[in-house]
Amino acid sequence: MANPSAESNADSPRVPDERGRRKARDAQPSSHGVRRNLKPGDEVLRVTGLHVEFGVDKAWVPAAIDLNYEVRAGEVLALVGESGSGKSVSSMSLLGLLPKNARVSGSVMLNGREVLGASDSVVRSIRGREVAVIFQEPMTAMNPVYTIGQQIIETVRLHNPVSPAQAAERALEMLKLVELPDPERAFMSYPHQLSGGQRQRAMIAQSLSCDPELLIADEPTTALDVTVQAEILDLIRNLRTKLNSAIILITHDMGVVADLSDRIAVMRHGRIVETGDARQIFSNPRHPYTQELLAAVPHLGHGSADAAEVDLTVALAQATNKEDLVPMSGAEIRAKEAENAAELSRAQIKARRAAEEASSRSLKTSHDTGPGGKWGKPHHQRW
Repeated sequence: MANPSAESNADSPRVPDERGRRKARDAQPSSHGVRRNLKPGDEVLRVTGLHVEFGVDKAWVPAAIDLNYEVRAGEVLALVGESGSGKSVSSMSLLGLLPKNARVSGSVMLNGREVLGASDSVVRSIRGREVAVIFQEPMTAMNPVYTIGQQIIETVRLHNPVSPAQAAERALEMLKLVELPDPERAFMSYPHQLSGGQRQRAMIAQSLSCDPELLIADEPTTALDVTVQAEILDLIRNLRTKLNSAIILITHDMGVVADLSDRIAVMRHGRIVETGDARQIFSNPRHPYTQELLAAVPHLGHGSADAAEVDLTVALAQATNKEDLVPMSGAEIRAKEAENAAELSRAQIKARRAAEEASSRSLKTSHDTGPGGKWGKPHHQRW
């Protein structure tokens, strides 16, 4: 969460005007883009023999067991599996984002450098600059008392020697990159003032503000409706092309996987049970669990050819626990509907007449109790 320093509070972030933008560009060379010159296919991350365990009741409980995979520049690796299979835990262990009762072993090579066992200062320098995370729910991941602009500015200044004006310029640039409809307004807004899709775009902007080489997207579309989900997936796809970053996509939504991923690693009970490219996994899954996972995906309009026709009367009887339901023909159903409509019309007329009579009585009572009426003077004059 953002926690701006006294210096950044003193320089209260504003949407930079054109003069401020020129001044920021001329002040010093920007260092936002300090990153390895990645080419498509360059290895960014290699995980070997990764184990994650948690100390519970004086015993070590495994959450991820002997994981091995690599991710390359411009590639999307999808970690898929049911909830509790170890997808998020194993990915958060790469950045030391686990509770104190966690124990991690194995090897994590980021750009040829070992990350596991590195000092806290080294890991902090990696977070946000080389590896960024898009969390599942931005409303809980972002600080509710700071504006979107302040939070992106803090991320930029934490990892780059830039002025507040330069950081504000970069923040606005990123909000435009993620295609927010009104970047200037979003810059000055608090998280609760944005919609769910806009908050997710703002979080993506913050994650990409330092041009990370690896992006971990942890269920980035779970809390969004279908149309916004499609927009976010399209955005991630375009950003992958523009920035050439490696992406780890964590999800259990096979539709998202089919739409975005290049390679897939299927996880179950903390282990990777099958890996392969998207075409191979979807067309020819080898592991029984992968087959079950794909078979569980609903397909509209793809009922089996030998499926029996559903008897609606029997289904309704079972759902209502009433076995004495009598089948009705189409003509009988239409006649019953007409009878119900007539009964409803009569009830509405009766209710309207009752309302009119009540209104008439109310007017008569008001006339009787008014000035010169039954009580003589108005209430405020009787004393």
